[in-house]
Amino acid sequence: MKKYISIKYSVPEENQDLFIGLISDLDFTGIEQNFDLLTLNFPANYYNEKIAEKLQLLLNNLDFEVKEISKETLEEENWNSKWESTLEPVIINEDLVITPTSKSDDFSKYKYIIKIDPKMSFGTGYHATTRLASQLVLDSVEKDSKWLDAGTGTGVLAILASQMGANKIEAFDIDTWSVENTKENLVINNIENINIYEADLNKVELDTFDGIIANMFSNLLIDNMPKLSSSLEQNGILICTGILKYDKLKVVEAATNNGLKLCEELNEDEWVAYKFEKS
Repeated sequence: MKKYISIKYSVPEENQDLFIGLISDLDFTGIEQNFDLLTLNFPANYYNEKIAEKLQLLLNNLDFEVKEISKETLEEENWNSKWESTLEPVIINEDLVITPTSKSDDFSKYKYIIKIDPKMSFGTGYHATTRLASQLVLDSVEKDSKWLDAGTGTGVLAILASQMGANKIEAFDIDTWSVENTKENLVINNIENINIYEADLNKVELDTFDGIIANMFSNLLIDNMPKLSSSLEQNGILICTGILKYDKLKVVEAATNNGLKLCEELNEDEWVAYKFEKS
């Protein structure tokens, strides 16, 4: 059974998204936000003194107060089952609801119902970036189109594209657990046209697509913008989020420098999502 280092921090709620963005290069496998409490979970075989020192150096240089409250080693079943039990359905808009299977009551009035059994993967609908990306996907996917979900998390956005009529979809994530969780969620939602695999955006070779969804931190988007743009068909759509508002101009510049035209911007709290078109 896998073990994890779970660290709880006291972080002012209004500063949590910034804090998450600053530690985005660390390979934490799960994160939970609860008012002024933020919990990070690292694989026990990854967390070491170097990671601890990097976190402490960051804490020492913040202009807002963050305190480490506790640090403990947990087995995955213990903390994951407790976390899952706290999740409630998330209503994105009048057309879309994302709901844990354990609480999937009658949502028949919604056009799109996505059921998930999340395993601490990014993409439960609780994070602003998933909500923002979902809204842009709802305005973008055409029937019989081909899409890629890069950094799929729980597979929510890929599943939504499938439900909207995309006929061929690829989805990948760098995290093994996310890939396995997405496979489970595809079965739950009776989806058969998504090819899910484990990959690193920095290394993977991509096919060409009518649309790409990339929900990941700004540094990855900027570094891989040439690859994302070249993997789009003419007039193809790139939906990207995971972008803190402090980085948004850098992302737009990288996109426009690679032949992409900004079509739409959505904002929620500290986060930004963009829709670009290859022109």
